Amino acid sequence: MRGYADISAVNAETVSALSGCWQNPSGTICKQGSSTVAFIDGDIFVKCSPAGTGIKRLRRLFQKPRPFLALEMNKVLKELDIPTPEIICALREFRCGLPVCDYLVTEVLDPQTTYSANCYVMTSEADRSTLLAEGAKILGALHERNIIHGDASTKNFYMIRENGKSSVGVIDFDSSTRASRFSYLFRKETARFISSFLMGCGRESDEDITQTSRIFFENYNAVCSKKYRPEALKKYITDFFASTRRK
Repeated sequence: MRGYADISAVNAETVSALSGCWQNPSGTICKQGSSTVAFIDGDIFVKCSPAGTGIKRLRRLFQKPRPFLALEMNKVLKELDIPTPEIICALREFRCGLPVCDYLVTEVLDPQTTYSANCYVMTSEADRSTLLAEGAKILGALHERNIIHGDASTKNFYMIRENGKSSVGVIDFDSSTRASRFSYLFRKETARFISSFLMGCGRESDEDITQTSRIFFENYNAVCSKKYRPEALKKYITDFFASTRRK
């Protein structure tokens, strides 16, 4: 195993037990596919990315481990005071000099105070407004630093309810990248967030797109110098609507 482990939060036995855990995950399984296995075991969330075999495994040798990307972004989020789960381990397992699997281990969010944002866009109008405004500010703060989240749909945002107030956090940064200041990826990512928000609300009309985009950019532009006309995102948003329906 090579990488990072917070020795104040995890012991050597726990790190050693990660080896091969993607083949027989314990606890509550969140996802189990050929490229990603994720599960909750006690008070930790484990995300495994097996390297595969043959050329896939060799190619992984020249790619930066996704958990390392997530660790870098975690530091950025802390600097920006954006809520995100604490990373406990970011590791790559090797065998005979070749990658076997990447492991990202984080804390489990408190179920008493945190909930998936997707639960809220379907129910509370007040929390919808919070999610839209705070999500826009989070993406704006990242884009101002030329950072692309990589999968900025509402499923990767969560709501925090404490002392009668709501705030927003974000997860899943292992696909994040840095882009040039004028990349089209920033426009595409904002459209991804808006489209997933609207689909969660069951609102997909032209008027819904226009009104939601306007509110989004009122908050986004408060923290980001990149300026886009909401109308320029409409095609991206409708394309996301269509692609999501096909899945």
